[in-house]
Amino acid sequence: MNAREKAKELFDKFYPRATSYSSDRKNQKENGKECSLIAIDLVIEQIYNSGEMSVKAQIEWWNRVKAELQSL
Repeated sequence: MNAREKAKELFDKFYPRATSYSSDRKNQKENGKECSLIAIDLVIEQIYNSGEMSVKAQIEWWNRVKAELQSL
């Protein structure tokens, strides 16, 4: 999957959720983009801050974050 396809995949996942918070189609699209960009920024930040953390450890950490988020 190339970067454009991944961007579209992220947008497509966030867009339906963003639409319920805006009655304006333009704002819906911007909300979907903003959510996708936040997710990407978080992943990049984690990679930079992971130091010597292995990919497996990073995945486990993100799964723990996901579980915590689901329990909110």
